[in-house]
Amino acid sequence: MNTKIWILLCLPIFLLLSACSKEDDTDGDKQVLFHVTISDIEAYNATATITHNGSNRDYYYGFVVEGHVVNPMDEITKLISSPMAEAVFASPINQRKHVMKIGGLSPKKSFTFIVFGRNTDGQL
Repeated sequence: MNTKIWILLCLPIFLLLSACSKEDDTDGDKQVLFHVTISDIEAYNATATITHNGSNRDYYYGFVVEGHVVNPMDEITKLISSPMAEAVFASPINQRKHVMKIGGLSPKKSFTFIVFGRNTDGQL
């Protein structure tokens, strides 16, 4: 009887510890995940708050595309090969939380805000 009670008391602790364990990183690189919140939406501008799980050494970029984007990688590839790429890459963001004003929007149109990072080798 005492063994059953001990197992019942230890089971939640074991489950808690296993749920909080650090996942193994198979490829040696930590994947940086971004979270974007859009607020203060007005007719011609909005505010984007960007946070991520990386460090202040991780650089990232943000840009706006008109319409609903199904595949952000296609838009990132277009940006990289466009004349705008130099201007975007000239102003990297490296804060874990960054608030930026997005301007040049149009009323009654939809827009997608895309955030992506690049490592020191230039890989996305």
